[in-house]
Amino acid sequence: MIQITVTQTMAKEWTANAYRTSNTELYELLSQCYTYSQYYRNADIGFKQQLNILLKEAKHTFNEGTRIETKVVRVVFGEVFKGSIGRSRGAIYSKVLASAHEAKVIPKQFIKWLNEQGGVEAVRKPNNGKTPAQVKTERALSAHEQLASKPQMDIGFATPSQNYAFSLALVSHVNGDKRIVALLNNSTLVKEALAKAFVELETQSVSLTSTEPVASVTKINARKKLTKQDQVKEAA
Repeated sequence: MIQITVTQTMAKEWTANAYRTSNTELYELLSQCYTYSQYYRNADIGFKQQLNILLKEAKHTFNEGTRIETKVVRVVFGEVFKGSIGRSRGAIYSKVLASAHEAKVIPKQFIKWLNEQGGVEAVRKPNNGKTPAQVKTERALSAHEQLASKPQMDIGFATPSQNYAFSLALVSHVNGDKRIVALLNNSTLVKEALAKAFVELETQSVSLTSTEPVASVTKINARKKLTKQDQVKEAA
């Protein structure tokens, strides 16, 4: 049996400690749930029966028509979300997993997909037939117009993203003038920005230690040159 009970334990810890304030752990849990649901969808009847056994042992109600995503969510989050509010939250998570399946999302791309959609609430809310991606695009275009007249934001309002001592600033460029119009503390965005910064820093490092065009120097060759230069300095 795949380790769905391990994720169940993680879900309990997440709920007890941080579910009201952090989406990072939730998205990771949902990503694992999505992987399980995709696994069970393609598994033979024997493995699907094992999922039913877990549900019965936890005294969760289900029937033949209960979709795989709902079963997985009940196994992982069932003991945590009790009562009508808990069932409602579980239904939302199940809807998110089902939406990802309908969109043919690859499991390892689930968290990226969920962030691109705008998060759990954006996926579960109906938007007059529009997809979450379409709604997000429309909001971005609307914000683009509104931010053009927004006064500069004080950098003092920036708060570091979880696990990072950095925040991101949205900068408006108008006729050479630059001003901060929004501050972002999304850990995924910060991580992507830091990864991009790493590449740029390595490029700068190569350009300072090589007379060759930067574009023609690979990272491996650059590291070899730096090592060789250090050896020559030590020998001298």
